[in-house]
Amino acid sequence: MARHFEVDPGKVRKALSIGIEWEGLIIVKTLISRSKPIYCYDAISNKLITTYSSVNEVLRTVTGKNSDIMSAIKNNSVYKGRIYSYSKK
Repeated sequence: MARHFEVDPGKVRKALSIGIEWEGLIIVKTLISRSKPIYCYDAISNKLITTYSSVNEVLRTVTGKNSDIMSAIKNNSVYKGRIYSYSKK
């Protein structure tokens, strides 16, 4: 990223660690834990279907675009009739 925008990598790294506005760009950090368990619920009945040990396991087993699956996990939203969440209901 630093080479693409021709900026000092040290300044970008510091801005990322603090999470501030930097030269008109707002640095947004969303933490994704790849090792936390993911719970899969039925969207209609909210019953637990299965538990995945990590995000990588979900991405390997669920068919679809990885970005859509990751978005569903982050937002606790419905994806193909199922709700993927970090939290247990």
